[in-house]
Amino acid sequence: MIIDVHHHYMPRVSEERLRKTIRYALMAAGRVGSDLDPEMIMERARNTWADPTGEGLLALMEEAGVDLTVICMVDDAGDESVRPEAVMRANEAMGKVASRYPEKVVALAGVDPRRPEAPDMLKRCFEEFGVRGLKYHPDYGYDPSGPDSYRLLEVLAGYGGILLSHTGPLLPPSRCRFSDPRLLADLAVDFPEVRVIAAHMGGTDWRPWAALSAYQPTLYGDLAMWDMLAFSNYALFCRELRDLMDFAGPSKILFGTDNPIFNTIRSTGEWIRLLRELPEKAPEGIRFTREDVRAILGGNAAALSCVVSCWVGPWFAVRPEQGRTFRGPRPRPKLRGCALRPWRTCSGRYGTRGPRSTASPWSERVCWYWTPTDTPTDPMPAMSSIPAPRASFPLWWVWPWTGGSSRSWTAPSWVFSRVLPSGTWMNESAG
Repeated sequence: MIIDVHHHYMPRVSEERLRKTIRYALMAAGRVGSDLDPEMIMERARNTWADPTGEGLLALMEEAGVDLTVICMVDDAGDESVRPEAVMRANEAMGKVASRYPEKVVALAGVDPRRPEAPDMLKRCFEEFGVRGLKYHPDYGYDPSGPDSYRLLEVLAGYGGILLSHTGPLLPPSRCRFSDPRLLADLAVDFPEVRVIAAHMGGTDWRPWAALSAYQPTLYGDLAMWDMLAFSNYALFCRELRDLMDFAGPSKILFGTDNPIFNTIRSTGEWIRLLRELPEKAPEGIRFTREDVRAILGGNAAALSCVVSCWVGPWFAVRPEQGRTFRGPRPRPKLRGCALRPWRTCSGRYGTRGPRSTASPWSERVCWYWTPTDTPTDPMPAMSSIPAPRASFPLWWVWPWTGGSSRSWTAPSWVFSRVLPSGTWMNESAG
């Protein structure tokens, strides 16, 4: 599975924004030695970046082989021409794309915390538009750990959302001191339930991010914009990526593209192919395994609560499209060939943990475990050795659990969960 955690959705693109953003595409073209004419790049961007229906996104994903994309919106309260009403219309358009393609797309709202109405805007994005998190661009002029941000992060934490925050230097007028990864340090302390993705991992200044991520289990980073380095100086890219993984850990790095900007210069398929070939083509003395590459391309992102796999083993697969959602008292799911109990009554590793706080309508986690009535006689292989197929639903989190040793497969069980609105429960059937 390939998951792109960083794609900028643009329902429409004004000429002003086009000329402001195209600078990064032109800079990338210069660094990778592209012979594309600047006017040709501008025309390509003008024809492809605006995507009101999401069809362009789906076509790009199909071409590159991407299974799931996290799309995001950005907001800049410092620009007086960007009105809150326009921001919400853009967030709504993005939410419609995510709801139109729920198996392929997850949306993160763009809300600038400096707006007085920011908390209400984010609540509406969750409740009406179905977003799963928030996108920050602190280089617009605000501290991601400041009081304004904390008002918004309280809302985000209540909805169990994820934060994608830009880090690293950008061209003026970006105020780069606000995009220092160190400013994310307090979030792990004050909002330990919020998963934070540091977009770009600080770029060339990645060591502060790696130092934090090594000690903060909720801090991740993505490889958006790193394709510029990979295509322009492959040996340096390999060395930096290996150091990143050694410092922060291989589970903290996620695949990202910053599309549609950089796809204008080099295709996403080329970027994915470069990463897949790291085990064979990395310079002498720098080693990557296929497991490393699979984790970066999708495995690590699948561990986040907003992007998960539906695969639960070679002899059983959950098929949510066969189930139904309804409001009312909680039913007990009926899964053919299985015995189920609510998570809160389980014993063992996860038994003492019930659903999280129900302070907000999206904060309750419904969990069940099951034991097959016909236990397979062959030992179950480790989960990491099972190739994950294309996800059939984006919001399931599945992992093996036996109540004892993780290698004790004689009576395997599975724990699986889905974040649902309060009062809404899933009744699934599969077979």
